[in-house]
Amino acid sequence: MRLNFNKIGKGVSGQQAFRTEPRNLTARAGATALLKCEVLRASGAVQWVKDGLLLGPQRSLPGYPRYSMTGDENRGQYHLQIMDVCLEDDSPYECQVGRSKTSQPIVSRTVWLNVQSKQNHRSQHGIVGNVGVYTRSSMGQL
Repeated sequence: MRLNFNKIGKGVSGQQAFRTEPRNLTARAGATALLKCEVLRASGAVQWVKDGLLLGPQRSLPGYPRYSMTGDENRGQYHLQIMDVCLEDDSPYECQVGRSKTSQPIVSRTVWLNVQSKQNHRSQHGIVGNVGVYTRSSMGQL
């Protein structure tokens, strides 16, 4: 399930807003990935969305043992940390903050976590070492 919020401008006084929105990230399989999300005046529940699926508002995300929200909640930090990254983590992600009594809901830009596989692959230039970068645009060239 995906919440469909309208993104609210950052300049509204008292309104929750993003201080830091996540950015596209490339991570090697087996590494730890960190997608950053910082919220000013957070008053609604903060949660991450992976490929349209809500991961939940808890810091330790039930059903996702490699995923957790990290950072100092008192400073508005709700970073998504993914341990032991694997190809199934290669997806779009969003940080969402729900509606509260004082604020409208907000949704970050959608970003991609691109996972580099440890397997060999053929690129348009031939074999590329022991690490292959798989993206949606290059999959047709394999």
